[in-house]
Amino acid sequence: MTCLPVYYSCVQCDISPTCLSVYYSCVQCDISLACFPVYFSCAQCDISLTCLSVYFSCVQCDISLTCLSVYYSCVQCDISLTCLSVYYSCVQCDISLTCLSVYYSCVQCDISLTCLPVYYSCVQCDISLTCLSVYYSCVQCDISLACLSVYYSCVQCDISLLCLPVYYSCVQCDISLTCLSVYYSCVQCDISLTCLSVYYSCVQCDISLTCLPVYYSCVQCYFSLTCLSVYYSCVQCDISLACLSVYYSCVQCDISLTCLSVYYCCVQCDISLTCLPVYYSSVQCDISQTCLSVFNSSVQCDI
Repeated sequence: MTCLPVYYSCVQCDISPTCLSVYYSCVQCDISLACFPVYFSCAQCDISLTCLSVYFSCVQCDISLTCLSVYYSCVQCDISLTCLSVYYSCVQCDISLTCLSVYYSCVQCDISLTCLPVYYSCVQCDISLTCLSVYYSCVQCDISLACLSVYYSCVQCDISLLCLPVYYSCVQCDISLTCLSVYYSCVQCDISLTCLSVYYSCVQCDISLTCLPVYYSCVQCYFSLTCLSVYYSCVQCDISLACLSVYYSCVQCDISLTCLSVYYCCVQCDISLTCLPVYYSSVQCDISQTCLSVFNSSVQCDI
């Protein structure tokens, strides 16, 4: 797949890069990258880049792909898709951008969708933005959804959702915010959930928050979880943080996790994981880093 000198990503594309009938997205592309009635920088839009009644997202863009001065993304919105002057994101909204009873997320918004000086996001909330007993995430929030001075996010937590004074994120936690045996992630935390000077996240840990030999990711870490000046993340690694032959992604890293001058990200690649001199991202690539006929995306590639 040959990328234009614009931000371009595509899944299951041909060489042209005209998209096939599945999974296409693009940001800041030429209008020549016209969408078929399939996924384009949104999903299910027509060739004129006017979104249909389902699945649209955009960053600083109007329908002509000219960037606006605001950030806007929405799924299942009306066709007007006019960006508000606030940071807003919503899933399954009505035409007035009022969220339905499911799937709502917002940054710096109150119930009227006017942005507050706080960060809030939620999935499966009611119209009053009170979270249900599942799928909740919040940044700088206490129980009243007023922001604290800490970052907190959680999925499938209890309704108390009280933030700790540390950077904490968890999936399937108990009321004490101790992670269960699955789905745990944390930023700047040690095992006691006290923040370190490093970024750490993990999925499928034990109760002691020690990572199992699967699902591990980290930013600015080397093997001992002390931060380097590089970014590293990995899924399905062993405890030594040596990546297995599947599910690996890295930014500005070579095998030794030393930063290169390029950005590289790959999933299901070989262990060599050598970065190309271009912004490269691939899923299911072979040893030569040539993408297979499925699941390929790239940003700012050469022609």
